[in-house]
Amino acid sequence: VKFSNADGLNNKGKKITLFEVSNAVGEWFPAKAKLKNNEIVVSSKEVKNPTGVRYAFKSTDVSTL
Repeated sequence: VKFSNADGLNNKGKKITLFEVSNAVGEWFPAKAKLKNNEIVVSSKEVKNPTGVRYAFKSTDVSTL
């Protein structure tokens, strides 16, 4: 995921959590994420070729970005 207007994007020193990726049939799985410049690299062992990505999607999620 790349952000074009996110100068100063910051995870406040915390682990980036709450990302999920979907597979071809629409199932969602937890994903690991890391911040690099203005990009967030998201991956999951369960999904080799993600078709979607979402962040802090649940109503109880609290963002760390």
